[in-house]
Amino acid sequence: SNVQILGLDCEMVGVGPGGVKSVLARCSIVQFHPAAPTPTQSQADAYLGYTHTTLYDTFIKTNKKITDYRTIYSGITPE
Repeated sequence: SNVQILGLDCEMVGVGPGGVKSVLARCSIVQFHPAAPTPTQSQADAYLGYTHTTLYDTFIKTNKKITDYRTIYSGITPE
């Protein structure tokens, strides 16, 4: 099959008073490929019948002071 599936994920952090304004902190793009299950693929990939390749994954530095890392959702920490 020539199906092309891309996934885009953007993680946001809060800036300003109370951290209510959102700014981009991380961006990831993955490409999914239909594949037979293998011992090394993640449980989620095996369930969906896909493997994936990370095409892009980077943190984005903001010039604003981060006041809420939203770690529980974003996985981003001050380090």
